[in-house]
Amino acid sequence: MKCSVKNCQGVRKFKFPKRMELRKKWLKAIRRPDFVPRVGDGLCMNHFRAQDIHNISTEAKYLLSRLTLNFGAVPSIFPWQESADNPPEANEPFTAQSNFSNENIEIEKKEACCPEFISTTESPEQQSTTDAPEQQNSKFLAEEDILQVNLQLCEEEIDAEVEPLNKSVIELKSDMHSDEEPVYLKKSIMMQTDSCSKYNVDNYKHKPVQLNHFTGFNYQKFKTILYTLSPVMSHFEKIEKDKKISIPNQLFLTLWKLRRATCNLELAEHFSTDNESVAEIFYTWITIMSKTWSLIDMWPSRELINFYMPHTFKNHFPKTRVTLDATEIKIDAPKNSVLKQATFSTYKNANTFKIIVGTTPGGLISYTSSAYGGSTSDRQIIERSDLPSKCDPGDVILADKGIMVQDLFAPYNVTVSTPTPMVSGSLPHKTVVKDRKLSRHRVHIERLIGLMKTFTILSKKLTRDLLPLSTDILSVCVMLTNFKESIM
Repeated sequence: MKCSVKNCQGVRKFKFPKRMELRKKWLKAIRRPDFVPRVGDGLCMNHFRAQDIHNISTEAKYLLSRLTLNFGAVPSIFPWQESADNPPEANEPFTAQSNFSNENIEIEKKEACCPEFISTTESPEQQSTTDAPEQQNSKFLAEEDILQVNLQLCEEEIDAEVEPLNKSVIELKSDMHSDEEPVYLKKSIMMQTDSCSKYNVDNYKHKPVQLNHFTGFNYQKFKTILYTLSPVMSHFEKIEKDKKISIPNQLFLTLWKLRRATCNLELAEHFSTDNESVAEIFYTWITIMSKTWSLIDMWPSRELINFYMPHTFKNHFPKTRVTLDATEIKIDAPKNSVLKQATFSTYKNANTFKIIVGTTPGGLISYTSSAYGGSTSDRQIIERSDLPSKCDPGDVILADKGIMVQDLFAPYNVTVSTPTPMVSGSLPHKTVVKDRKLSRHRVHIERLIGLMKTFTILSKKLTRDLLPLSTDILSVCVMLTNFKESIM
């Protein structure tokens, strides 16, 4: 869009400020106080002083990807100011006689900026009254010496004024032609360093299938995830400087490893770095993502549960608060014999970590327990959790038949509905019908757990180096699952 200053053909660079007080100052400066700016209206950079514009981060001190105005900057450079500052001169410039040299003629053209020049120069009438040629020549020589001194002083003054202006012009030109002057690139560190990476997330803006293959999300969802971490972005800026990988590409690397369970060597090759850097980036991001997202209360109120509850739940299980199920993730057997025994699961016949997952009727994963060894029972995990205190009196919990915890929730007036255990050879018809309805509504949690395990790092064995991060990895994958489209 064009600049909003009248008769200016520049391209809009800076939008009108949102603050009404500063916006009025802008409108007054451009002599359009009654103008109502639209969303995309703004001014070009030609109306701002060089000191009003910066492209260096005030905190991290690296080059920004675009020019930014200083806080409270007001446009101050306009054509009408230039005409007011430089009025036309009343007197014509002094013209020397023909017997002056060309150099002196050039000197005389600068008399307007040197008052001393005029005071030391005689008029043509005075020169014509001289009778003796010798006196005239000596006078010309004396005047030449004076003119040379005045010229030198004048040039020094001009250079002193022009030098800072030249610097400003060079800086502005370098910003406008960043390809020609690499010293003043308008790019941040992430743009300067990622050019050597084989994979850059910005290359997948319009490739949703490929980006979904690597991360499980499209570009818009990727940006949303990155935005939720903006309060802790300063933790990643140091890695950006040290490892030469931009913050978006650090998240790209982390999601790639979660989604595809790619080894560090392969990721190091893709992002033009080394194994240690990949491990450090992944560890930092998983830890900070887990701590940041753990501050979000994912346990919805009763009103929200009812609002998003599907009709099938409203018809058959209207008081359902959460559906519970346990899931296990295989791990490499620990070297310590005690840990090996604690993590061995007889159900999976392997060393595992176990967690309890809770989902709302609307398809949101609202609860996850900490990770425990595979030998821990479902009841023991719930006993050590705060789940009973989260429920309100009258709530109903749907659970698998292996989760027998009715007595733990009874003091809170919370009902736990599980399939009826088989005692004799057959069950009554009403019981069978009821259990089928229960199983039909419980199946949604199994689908959500399956969606969570599309992050291949959870469906493959967790390696020993990732065991300390197991709880954080699980909580991050759960939150990322909530970013996906609802299955309900």
